[in-house]
This record gives sequence, C-alpha cells and structure tokens, in this order.
Amino acid sequence: MQTALISLTLFTSAYIAEIVRSGMENIDRQQIWDAKSLGFSTLQTVKYIVLPVVLAKSLPAWIAQFASLIKDTSLVSVIGLIELTRASEIISEITRKDFVIMIFTLVTYFIMCFVLSKLARYLNKKYNHINV
Repeated sequence: MQTALISLTLFTSAYIAEIVRSGMENIDRQQIWDAKSLGFSTLQTVKYIVLPVVLAKSLPAWIAQFASLIKDTSLVSVIGLIELTRASEIISEITRKDFVIMIFTLVTYFIMCFVLSKLARYLNKKYNHINV
C-alpha cells in the first residue's frame, strides 16, 4: 500500500511540476518588469502577478491530471490496494449481484470524472479573462 501511494505521488507530482513549469513559461516578462518598476517586492510580484496568471492558465491541466489520478487508482488494485473497483468486486462476490454492483461502480467513476470535468470548464470560463 505504501509503495502504491509513493508511486502515485511521484508520478502525479512529476506531471504537476511540468504543468507549473509550462504555466511559468507563459508569464510575460514585461509584467514582472512592470511590477518591479512599480516597487513591488519579489514576494508581492509572485503573489499578485505570477501566481494568478499561472494558476488561471494551468487550472484545466491540474484538474485533468487529478481526474487521471482518480482513474489511475484502478491500476493500483493490481498490487492489492483496495479501491473502488476492487471493493465492488468484493461486494459482488458476497451479494452475487455482479451487474448491479458494476453498474454502480461505473456510475460512480463517471460522476467523479464528470464533476471534475464540469469544474474544469467552469474555472476555465471564470479565469479565461486573464490575459498573459
């Protein structure tokens, strides 16, 4: 179980680091120079200029990565960690209602990913006005 947690953490953190790096590349250097010319400290520049732009531009990628992480937890069941799919298999073995349990599992995964997708779309529209 610890191995699975460490593996998923390292895997996801590598993607998140790449998302943040690509978001940082989208910052217009002129905005940073403008903040410096207005007397902003480095911390103020990061807080008021860099972070809002990076988060706004990379938020859809963050949410997509976390949706992918939810889906990847199914792969963890191969190494023995009980997650939604494995729990469904255990319940279906006990109740002998395979079809109903698997439909419930399918609907649960769909709802989780659908909600994340809608959240990504909402946040993308909300922060789409920020121009880099």
